[in-house]
Amino acid sequence: MPYKEHEISKMYYTMGEVAAIFDVNQSLIRFYEKEFDVLQPKKNMDESKDHQRVIDSLESIKKFLLEVREQL
Repeated sequence: MPYKEHEISKMYYTMGEVAAIFDVNQSLIRFYEKEFDVLQPKKNMDESKDHQRVIDSLESIKKFLLEVREQL
């Protein structure tokens, strides 16, 4: 499992990008994440779903308010 020196160009990397940098499978990265408490990667899956729900809700409200304005 050779490590290749890479210039750090961004603050966060996806699981796939980290696996590619270290030339290992993503499953090995997930194993290490579960095995060692010191590894605590940022996860955004739930956060992005929440953001999308808020956006959808706001778009629905905007549509409703535009319809009300047209009826006035």
